[in-house]
Amino acid sequence: MPPVSDAKSSGAIPSLDGIRAVSILIVFVAHLGYDNIVPGGLGVTVFFFLSGYLITTLLRRELAKNGAISLPQFYLRRVLRILPPLYLIVGGATLLAVVGIINSPIELKAVLAQALQFTNYFAIINGSDGGIVPGSSVLWSLAVEEHYYLIFPLVFAGLSRSKLTRHSQAAVLLLAIAVGLCWRIWLQQHGALTVRTYTATDTRFGSILWGCVLALWHNPAEDMAEATSSERRNWLWIGLPIGAILMVLSLSFRSEFFRETFRYDLQGLALVPLFVGAVRWPEFGPFRLLNSWAAVWLGRLSYSLYLVHHIVIEQLVLKLPEAHPLIIGTLAMVISLAVALVVYHFVDLPLGKLRTSLHKPAKTRQTPTDSSTSMSGIVE
Repeated sequence: MPPVSDAKSSGAIPSLDGIRAVSILIVFVAHLGYDNIVPGGLGVTVFFFLSGYLITTLLRRELAKNGAISLPQFYLRRVLRILPPLYLIVGGATLLAVVGIINSPIELKAVLAQALQFTNYFAIINGSDGGIVPGSSVLWSLAVEEHYYLIFPLVFAGLSRSKLTRHSQAAVLLLAIAVGLCWRIWLQQHGALTVRTYTATDTRFGSILWGCVLALWHNPAEDMAEATSSERRNWLWIGLPIGAILMVLSLSFRSEFFRETFRYDLQGLALVPLFVGAVRWPEFGPFRLLNSWAAVWLGRLSYSLYLVHHIVIEQLVLKLPEAHPLIIGTLAMVISLAVALVVYHFVDLPLGKLRTSLHKPAKTRQTPTDSSTSMSGIVE
């Protein structure tokens, strides 16, 4: 597996596909009915952290390479990555429900909420996630990420234009995380339901920002190529155990107040040493598994798997009510992988080539008459 310096020059970031693979497996097993044993919400939190880290790293690279960030190209790349598989899989399942192949009542307003990336707030306002294909409610987390993709590039551009160092920029994001924590505490103390604090963008953005903080503060793919042996020892033999302890603590406290307030940020903090170790030293111990061909393969299919797996599980449970969860799980994995492979080869790969072509140097704009309002050198 390539060292960080080689990975940086090639654009690849070690271990991320493997982390995706582990996360989707956690979510998959939880949706089989083992959520009292396997914390499915943790898998989603890891996905959030990874998105924050990856997107911020890519924005840093674009700014360093081109001297500017092209917002139109960024948004178009995100649209091409996220929406076609989503509309194909969830739209296809919805069509099957409309014609009666999937037995589920469909409501236009619920489907529109999914299509417009407001699944999370629709469920909060409506009091339920009814009116959609059973199992497609997982789109709440994609709504959170889509809102992040929409807003964060503007935040990053503003921070990049400031005179703040990257560490100070990370501190600003930490302040935003603290504000989010205070907001969750206030909501929880005033009777907010779990669906409100667990799925809303305004309460879960902190889980994404923890990844952004790492990408700015001490990015293992960008800032640690010359890491010393003492740094390696500190991160792997001190940082990782501390992170593991924090993660166990976050899953151990059963208090409703803790779970809907401090838990998400404790998990975000715990993920920092995991990502540092996995990205900077992918050859270390268990991190080798994250870079195995099987983990990388599954990680590349993880998005489509996430979209389709719960729909398949729900239908199998309905059709085979007496089947053991292991039977349901095996069938669901086979069917979900088949769908994901089709989407990967006929949608993701062709559109991936198109997205790559959009990575063109942005033209910086000079506005000498009004530099205070120009995004020159940062955003095209």
